[in-house]
Amino acid sequence: MVMTVRVLCAALLLGLAGCSNSYSPPRPAMVSLGSVGDYGYSDMRLSDNRYEVRYVEPRLRVSTNRSDREIAIEAAKQRSYDLALWHAARLAVEKDYAALKVEQDHRDADVDVTTRSYRSYPPLMGYGWYGYPRPWFPYQYGYGAYPWYMDDPYVSRPSASARVSVRLIVKFEDKADANSLDAAATIEQMRKRYAGASFPPKS
Repeated sequence: MVMTVRVLCAALLLGLAGCSNSYSPPRPAMVSLGSVGDYGYSDMRLSDNRYEVRYVEPRLRVSTNRSDREIAIEAAKQRSYDLALWHAARLAVEKDYAALKVEQDHRDADVDVTTRSYRSYPPLMGYGWYGYPRPWFPYQYGYGAYPWYMDDPYVSRPSASARVSVRLIVKFEDKADANSLDAAATIEQMRKRYAGASFPPKS
């Protein structure tokens, strides 16, 4: 009896450990590309004060409804732009520049819409005569267990996902003017807006 209780307790503890290990926390958004996954920011120096800054989001599920999907994608593009701009402003400060100007802004989305068919429920098993050709048997019917369905067992379900990316060409300047952004102010603004930004756990 004691041994049985110990075995049950051990199994319970293992089950709880398995549950805790299966939890996957949200992924932080403001990270360098490749540091925690296939998303994040990156940069490439073009000249002393010009850089190409990119931000790529992970592939995320979106609505199969076209209008709803377009709204979500536009919001994702703006988020990616802001995160790329945040990194660009931090890069400007790191290089001892006070301001930055966005010279080019490219926003793209790779959308994938698919439809999958699957069996919605297992067949009901019948028992009796069923018909199919049996040339080696004198009858065209057999007798035994066979599957049957009340209606079409297959259903089709669409799904959609999108992967958004933004590419900026930025120029760093010694001081801000009407056509540029103050680097320190931009950093503070984006920090307040996206400090806790994250993506869903990878499924």
